Amino acid sequence: MTSNQTSGSPGKGKKRDFVFVDASEQELTKFPGQVNGNAFKISYLSKCTAWLLDHSSAVLVDSCDESQLYLGPVSGTVQLQDLEDCAISAACKQLKCTNCKK
Repeated sequence: MTSNQTSGSPGKGKKRDFVFVDASEQELTKFPGQVNGNAFKISYLSKCTAWLLDHSSAVLVDSCDESQLYLGPVSGTVQLQDLEDCAISAACKQLKCTNCKK
């Protein structure tokens, strides 16, 4: 970790460090210190439980079904699109939902 990352500033990391993508029937977790204020993307999850336990600037959740997502805290927007039968818990400044069912 760099000194920027420990202070809570967005740090440098590889794009794959800030995504949960293409998973089925898994529990996915990002612990404190692993996101450090970066934007995060969650896509194509099916029957998963995802825990984002670190702060982020924004979260995009796209094309997930039958999943449980726990997001917090997000300093900006959580955008949910094309979700079906998902349960979401989010601490965020703004929440946008598009084409979400049940």
